[in-house]
Amino acid sequence: MECTPTSIDGVVYNHFIKAIFGECVYGYKETLSLLFGYASIISWLNAQLPQVIENYRRSSAESLSLTFLMIWLAGDISNLVGCLLTDQLAFQKYLGVYFVWIDLTLLTQWVYYKYISPPPTLVHLPENAISAYDYPDLKVQNPHSNIRPVSIPRNYNHSPSSSRAEQSPLLTISDEALSPPYSASASPSKWYTLGDMTPQRTPSPRIALSAIFMFSLRTQASSTLTTTPLIHSAALQIDHLMVGRFFAWLCAGLYLASRVPQILKNQQRKSVDGLSSALFIFAALGNLTYTTSILLSSAMQSRAKFVEALPYLLGSIGTLVFDTIIFSQFIWYRRRRIDSVGA
Repeated sequence: MECTPTSIDGVVYNHFIKAIFGECVYGYKETLSLLFGYASIISWLNAQLPQVIENYRRSSAESLSLTFLMIWLAGDISNLVGCLLTDQLAFQKYLGVYFVWIDLTLLTQWVYYKYISPPPTLVHLPENAISAYDYPDLKVQNPHSNIRPVSIPRNYNHSPSSSRAEQSPLLTISDEALSPPYSASASPSKWYTLGDMTPQRTPSPRIALSAIFMFSLRTQASSTLTTTPLIHSAALQIDHLMVGRFFAWLCAGLYLASRVPQILKNQQRKSVDGLSSALFIFAALGNLTYTTSILLSSAMQSRAKFVEALPYLLGSIGTLVFDTIIFSQFIWYRRRRIDSVGA
């Protein structure tokens, strides 16, 4: 089936794009805009899935900042609402739905591995650490083995840092150990992070903000039903645009702020262990192709359309700066780890 019209200003539609993607595009700029849009989708599909897999492999998501995930989710919800209400490009709407879904997946993993099925906490001690701590009721089995199950009395309470170990009657003790008290920075290959060493208060969800505004939008729309159809239609259209613009700019602000907690957490841990570098590499590529696709779209020739798309452009371009900072952290901390192992 052909595109109607078959040409605009003498430019015939791209038959190849129509056959492959089913889209009617005219001229090379619209063709590039469409291709960059699909490239953005592919980049984002490859961005967060490796982190989901990495979390599953480690049975932990504590390398991710919960604040980062919450702000990111709030930003993606705002992005989706803004795209729908301001009628952005189709690929922006598709990406908006995917963003919310994958964010919820990462957040679910964080909660599941943190509270529902936390990974077992293993503690390494030197062989002489048993006598040094003077446990009166310890019964060491198989003294010729490097790994010894040790029975710990349930009423024993040595320190707050041992609260996880007390949940189980077995404590794994190895000769290749850290001298007590346990050090959080002794080995880069250890399986615990700073989140395991100090209890952290979980921030309350910030998603309620989006729900409140969506509810107010529905209430506002319902109240206009008592007016004439003409007034109702005009008022509802204005409401959609105003609310859509609000969410678009809110989305841009949340995107810019989302990376800061993760950057600070990496700095605090002095490590990027547990983070997938693909997450931020493909996020940067996704933002770059996303911005390029919007700028090449013929719709951007309209000043009004450009103004509507401005918050999405600023949000994508701005996060590129923060993604670059996080990527530099990957290079710096991994180089430090290699140097420390070599030394």
